[in-house]
Amino acid sequence: MQKTRVMVVEDESIVAKNIQTRLKQLGYIVPVTVSSGEEALEKIESVRPHIVLMDVVLDGEMDGIQTAEVIYNKYRTPVVYLTAYADDETLERAKRSTPFGYIVKPFEVKELKSVIEIALNSYNKLSELRETSERLESSFNTLESCILIIDNKGKITFANKQSEMALGLDKEALFANDLDKIVKIPYENSVEDIYSKNNHMHTELITINKPNVPICIDSSPIHNDKGAFIGCLIKFQIASENGVVACTKTNQAGSNRHTGAAISVGILASPRLVLEGIRNIVEKQDGFNIVFEETEASSLIDQIKRNEPDIICIENNVPDLDLNTALEYIENSGYSSKVILLLNKFNNAFLINTLTSGVRGCLTSTSESTQLVEAIRTVHNGNIWLEIDTLNQILPKMVTQTKKKKYSLGSHNLTRREEEIARLILRGNSNKKIASKLYITEKTVKTHLTKIFKKLGTNNRLELAVKFNTAAQ
Repeated sequence: MQKTRVMVVEDESIVAKNIQTRLKQLGYIVPVTVSSGEEALEKIESVRPHIVLMDVVLDGEMDGIQTAEVIYNKYRTPVVYLTAYADDETLERAKRSTPFGYIVKPFEVKELKSVIEIALNSYNKLSELRETSERLESSFNTLESCILIIDNKGKITFANKQSEMALGLDKEALFANDLDKIVKIPYENSVEDIYSKNNHMHTELITINKPNVPICIDSSPIHNDKGAFIGCLIKFQIASENGVVACTKTNQAGSNRHTGAAISVGILASPRLVLEGIRNIVEKQDGFNIVFEETEASSLIDQIKRNEPDIICIENNVPDLDLNTALEYIENSGYSSKVILLLNKFNNAFLINTLTSGVRGCLTSTSESTQLVEAIRTVHNGNIWLEIDTLNQILPKMVTQTKKKKYSLGSHNLTRREEEIARLILRGNSNKKIASKLYITEKTVKTHLTKIFKKLGTNNRLELAVKFNTAAQ
């Protein structure tokens, strides 16, 4: 596994040399020490440290806190402050610069190591959360519905692209407002009194650009793991140019009307009783054509090759189902088939993983038959379909973070799944742990690794880690 590279920014040369020696004794690589913020910013791109130890008081025009802000915001590199200054004002400035640790000199070697390791662990977890948030936001932007999220005070914290377009306001304008500055809502008491339960209402907009325009709203509360109310998901529909608003309660029925060519549907479900139930729902609809029915996962890819269905409804309880392999086959083979997953048990992590891997719709055991029909039409039209309750389940897992720098691996033609596995390898995960995180078998991980090694021109994990890390900078 690649050793951690540390950059030391310290204006006292003897102290800097001592820190460098201690870090090397602890097994870290310290390619350079610098004495000013300007020099740190000049050398950080060539050094590419995993973490920076930063003194607060430095030579030059920039102090350590100013330098740390630039390093984190521009290069997404975690910074730990290393200083003899610990007054309240300094600490307050340091906190505002997103530090990952703070050590007051003099310090013990063990203390230095523990702070660095905790900082790196915190940074890796934050990066994973940011990546999940980024991928979920991308998925929500493909939803057909207009979605807003408010916190427990009524402030807007999320808006998908459909909401921006419908309201004629960008994210900056939306996030600067509470919901009651955009939508006329009969507040009787607090935000929690109104939004801590499911609501359906007809009201109107009060924005300058669209005053008095009718709007239909469905709201669903969001609770944290302890059951506390932390916000609300708002799904809405505004009036068209003729002043008519499509009610979110009746919109589903309207979407069942078929226009255009028949939608070809494949079904993979087990046991057969479940398959027959799905078939009975689908075959009753005008404009749907069932092209295959399967209870065996091993036959799925052959059926896709033979029939090239528009939509594949897959029940996740099918024995020996390797969903990720099927999704990757569809992506790599150039088929336009889109997958709707039928979950018998709800699992946040599994759902997030499948959505970011290519599943375009999801229903649960509590879904109604009309929702399956709506999901098929919505996904066929190029959008993601999720029930509002399903959205509500996974939204607490989202975090609103600044976007991190993208990995640039396009020239190697890695698939989305191969990039994901390469990232996990870089973080030191074993095949077993990768399989657990991605809900695939260890055999599938090994197959992906063989392809990754070949595409990147590497022979083992160490070479892969070095090459992947270089490409990611």
